[in-house]
Amino acid sequence: MGAFLRDELGSFVVAFSCHDNSMYTITKAEARGLYKCLEWIALMGYNKVVFELYCKMVGDDMHKDKSNRS
Repeated sequence: MGAFLRDELGSFVVAFSCHDNSMYTITKAEARGLYKCLEWIALMGYNKVVFELYCKMVGDDMHKDKSNRS
């Protein structure tokens, strides 16, 4: 799994990667990667972040979950 962080101008800031031997479906792998990125971003202290995902289903699920929290 991997991710990279860009600033508001689109310039590269830092990258992250980790290895996981587990077998996942595409959707579960994307969700797991997002979870690891959320941990990484939180450790760095960022709180205003835009995520770009390959799997539309995971992105849609995140937005749906956010709207149901009220």
